[in-house]
Amino acid sequence: SIGQCFKSTIFLLYVVEEDIFSNVRQTTSYALGSDGIESVMESLISTLNEEGNRVLKEQEDIICSKVSAIKKRMVTGRFVEETLKFIADNNIDLVIMDHDRNVLGEDDLFHLSPCPIWIEKGGDVKRIVMVSTNLAPNRRVPVIASRLSRTFEAKTLGLYVIDRPSGADTNSLEEEAKEFTKNLSDSEVFPDGRLKIQTTSGKLSKVVVKSAGDFKADLIILGRIRRPKRIIQLSNKNMKQSLAFSLPYNLLLIN
Repeated sequence: SIGQCFKSTIFLLYVVEEDIFSNVRQTTSYALGSDGIESVMESLISTLNEEGNRVLKEQEDIICSKVSAIKKRMVTGRFVEETLKFIADNNIDLVIMDHDRNVLGEDDLFHLSPCPIWIEKGGDVKRIVMVSTNLAPNRRVPVIASRLSRTFEAKTLGLYVIDRPSGADTNSLEEEAKEFTKNLSDSEVFPDGRLKIQTTSGKLSKVVVKSAGDFKADLIILGRIRRPKRIIQLSNKNMKQSLAFSLPYNLLLIN
């Protein structure tokens, strides 16, 4: 539906993990010898290619009626490296991933991707929580949230979380929160009254989980920018991965 709304070209990427080949060679070489290994490898490659083509065809059949431009690609390599290369080579604007624990375990992709990552849990998007915080500020979040709110005709909660790591200047954090919420209230980004603003404090991941549940969210948008070293850094660099594992909602991560 996202591709349909924005009239996008959809690339379907299937990555065959190269580690499987080295693992097979290591576990069978002592028993099969070189000729036997090559025979097993040929069979394995054929099986994986068939599986990849089957998956790509299934995905194409699901979305072909919704978008006009679909391109399929199957590559062999390491998931993160191949995905990042594909993003760069094809000027990708958005990566959409299924909620698969094996794939989501590839933490580096969350930090290195130059474009947003959408983790799909399914269902309609009628209620959106956009998260801003002293740990993860990102000025693109409200703009993207506004566009998605209009596209899906969704209500939006603008949640600003003050997370106080040890040594934090509490007054400056609260002033930052006030400034952000004031700018958001005065902004023309949300002119149609769909936005509700809430400021709270606490551990970021716990607050997001609770607030999203209370709001009955369908989509959470979380973004960050890299801040100077003199500013307190993100207390848990794997927060995005943790939220992707734990949240029963669609999640849009914006670097």
